[in-house]
Amino acid sequence: MKFILLLALSLSIFDQFKLVCSQNYTSKSPVYTSLINAFVSKTDAIRLSYDIRDRLTIVFKTKVYRKPDIVLSRLDMYESSSNSPNFDYFVQMYDKSGLPDLESIMYNIIGRGDDEVRRKMKGDIEYITKLRHDIRNFYNNIYKGLFVEPKFIEINGFQQAFEKFNKTPLKKAQEKKIKENIDFIGNAHSQIITSLSEKLSETPFSRLECSKQYDSSKNKLNAIKKSENDADMNDVSFSFLMDVSVFITELTTKLEAFKNDMSAASSVVDELTKARIQWLEIVMGVKIQAQNGGVRMSCCGAI
Repeated sequence: MKFILLLALSLSIFDQFKLVCSQNYTSKSPVYTSLINAFVSKTDAIRLSYDIRDRLTIVFKTKVYRKPDIVLSRLDMYESSSNSPNFDYFVQMYDKSGLPDLESIMYNIIGRGDDEVRRKMKGDIEYITKLRHDIRNFYNNIYKGLFVEPKFIEINGFQQAFEKFNKTPLKKAQEKKIKENIDFIGNAHSQIITSLSEKLSETPFSRLECSKQYDSSKNKLNAIKKSENDADMNDVSFSFLMDVSVFITELTTKLEAFKNDMSAASSVVDELTKARIQWLEIVMGVKIQAQNGGVRMSCCGAI
């Protein structure tokens, strides 16, 4: 009788192992979802703690940031409050065009002159464009790290490591290693998310300051442009240039503050992405080696 029970249990384990190995994974398969599915199938066979599986599911979840009371609407609108559970404030941080472009209006006002004053102003305007692009890049990095699950192809060497993990049963030594490291993984994840929440909580306010400055500057620039079209005197035109210079300085200050906040949050997202690579390796018991001499990559950059 005992022999029959052992045989039945062995066949059940074999069937579950065969099921996970038979699933089709491609270069476009989602990394975390695939790992959790494979891990659950293996641990179902050996009855590993549900608590461990649930905790691993949390650290590899892609939507990690809670929605605050203060939300961000499109950049051409002001801050509003919402308790809607369906509103992911960070996703709504920009419209598709990102930060508004005021540089074209500034270039139009200062004209094509090549004197020292205009050359400096043009350089300052180019810097504003760079700040806008930097902010948008940080936003994209944060968005991808929090809301987009990477695919196998986006982490160099992951597919090979996963296939090695997936084709063998979970060994007792690996089960023990996971149990020993689950608290470390959970605590590290909590610390990173706490840091991320703190950094991201600054972005609504610096973004709002930029939005207000853009609205104010746009109205004043349009007024200057209209006045300049009606003016003929060179000294008046120089006065216009000085007004534009003031707006450039004010806008640059607000953009730099916003960029710094976004950069800080983006750095924590990179930290989370790198940590997840290490956690993948702990769970699989397999080192993720970059293939063909490449750099081990994640959805958010090189590691």
